[in-house]
Amino acid sequence: MKKGTTLIEVLVASLLLVISIGTMLMSFVHSERIVYHNNFKNEAYAIIQSNLEYYLNKGGINIENDIDNQGYTTTGYFEAASYGKIPYTLNIKGKRRADNLPLNVKGFQAKYLEVTATVKWNDVNGEQKISMSTYYPYSDLTTVTGNWSGGE
Repeated sequence: MKKGTTLIEVLVASLLLVISIGTMLMSFVHSERIVYHNNFKNEAYAIIQSNLEYYLNKGGINIENDIDNQGYTTTGYFEAASYGKIPYTLNIKGKRRADNLPLNVKGFQAKYLEVTATVKWNDVNGEQKISMSTYYPYSDLTTVTGNWSGGE
């Protein structure tokens, strides 16, 4: 019996090597896709947060006026490195809310604005969007009158 490897053993070893290298390379591709999408998501969250802060600092009356005029919309480009200029649309809208308080205060409703910011963009997987919401008390909250009775 001769020592050495047969042709079948070499082919099987080569096949296993090709499969393992291919799997490893595919994991790099998958990781790159995750990084690609996370870059846009991180930047979208930063855009939303900075614009919400600016928008909320305008004051309740101005926010309510903007809501009556269909909210605030702007466009821009992501600055994610090495992905080119990807355009996005930022939309900030508010919704007037009035909820009954779970307190012993008869006839009093908490009035506030639910302000939602959404960033939309298109990438290789189609349209993507991220939204965040916050709350702002009504500007006319101090004008609410009623009988304040119950716990002090």
